[in-house]
Amino acid sequence: MKDPVLKKKPFFLWLCLIFLNLIFIFLVLAAPVIRHRSPQLSLAIYAAYAPFCHQIKERCFALAGEPLAICARCFGIMTGFFLSLILYPLIRKLTCPEPFSPSLLIGVSFPMAVDLFGNGLHFWSSPNWLRFLIGSGWGFSLPFYFWPAAISLWLTKIGRKKYEIKKKDDQSAKTRFLNQN
Repeated sequence: MKDPVLKKKPFFLWLCLIFLNLIFIFLVLAAPVIRHRSPQLSLAIYAAYAPFCHQIKERCFALAGEPLAICARCFGIMTGFFLSLILYPLIRKLTCPEPFSPSLLIGVSFPMAVDLFGNGLHFWSSPNWLRFLIGSGWGFSLPFYFWPAAISLWLTKIGRKKYEIKKKDDQSAKTRFLNQN
């Protein structure tokens, strides 16, 4: 990419996504800590995460004697995603719209599926540290599919804008040509 704007924009979007993830992780950790000082704010944070996680107390890590706002597996997914986002530019250019091979996603999804079914069918009950590790492995893989899709959409939008500008310029040139003749 020769256009410097095309290089700066993905970097800015990447930083924004890291910052947004940092806020999500901060809120997960803040909810139990502020539960006694600001119970309404703490409950609002728990409620905000409730549609995305079951929040079963026994499956959550505890902080300040209270469960986190999400379970160990979801916290693993979130932290894995965050760490992978930070490392992403070291592995691949931010402007690359090609996703990784689906085999990576299948490979990290297999342990997650086995653990989910084993727990769901009551064959075993995984400890929280294992749920966290399996979730973080899966979460770590997600940016390698999410980011290329986002960049591809953004590049398509940029390409469409350039095409529209070129089309307008072509029409203007035709109009000028016809007016001169």
